[in-house]
Amino acid sequence: MHTLIPLTMALILINHKKIKDDSCYRISVFSLVGITYFFIFRFIDFYFSIFNHEDFLPLAVKLSAALVIVGVCLSPLVSRSSTLKAGICVSLLVMSLLGGFGLERQIKNVVAASGGYFDQTPVVLTSSYSGDFTEFTSDIGGFSLRIPAHWDKHVHDVEGNYFTVQRDGSILAELRPRCFHESGIVMAEVVNNLRLSASMDQRRLDIYCFEDSNNQVCLVKSIGAHSAQPLERWRWLVMNSSTQQNIDIDVLLFTGDSATKDEVHFVISSLTTKPLPRPMPVCLSTMEWF
Repeated sequence: MHTLIPLTMALILINHKKIKDDSCYRISVFSLVGITYFFIFRFIDFYFSIFNHEDFLPLAVKLSAALVIVGVCLSPLVSRSSTLKAGICVSLLVMSLLGGFGLERQIKNVVAASGGYFDQTPVVLTSSYSGDFTEFTSDIGGFSLRIPAHWDKHVHDVEGNYFTVQRDGSILAELRPRCFHESGIVMAEVVNNLRLSASMDQRRLDIYCFEDSNNQVCLVKSIGAHSAQPLERWRWLVMNSSTQQNIDIDVLLFTGDSATKDEVHFVISSLTTKPLPRPMPVCLSTMEWF
């Protein structure tokens, strides 16, 4: 954002007399600078953060935007000032501020979708598991899962129910069904946070995001080195951008065993959701527990 500061100063120096003497022009200039700084730059930063571009590209785009706004401020369109023009510029500033904060989630979803964030082919998790299962229903989450009958159910002190599958006393996988309704965060930000976390832990991240009906869906696989534990961590994230009903099926895999992964596929593919009443029940799970 700081690329706008020297250009704004240059504008003030070039037109310092008119800015000083013409209050309408001064109001118009600082309104346009405010729109660029608090609205345009903000969502440019968001776009490049979720698409993981190199630093020079967002800087170049913001610099171009700053040059355009300086050009507009120096053009006759603005320099031939009037009370009407000043009023329009102030109105645009107010609308951009209200829209940028009041409609932040909606704007971010539009930016992500327009950039092709959810354009990947939908992931279909097939499973050959045909054994017995039990039905797990989360009333607060508004979803249900089918859990293989030989999996063990546990209750965490804070986070609620979770499931494990074991062999010879060793845990092969742990599954944590959770939700985070009406959190205000968008899918791209959730995935970006997981990307940053994986980067700090030096884990590879495979991301598959797509749209399914009214839901945004992402499968995020965090894969560690051979000796890392968990060996893999999968997040099946389902977010309804309209109702903000958000579901997180968090799976920790401690083995590369294909049969265990097949059972995990069975559980995730069995996910069904149901509408929740308004206001939605509070369901804000923390991202981690160990």
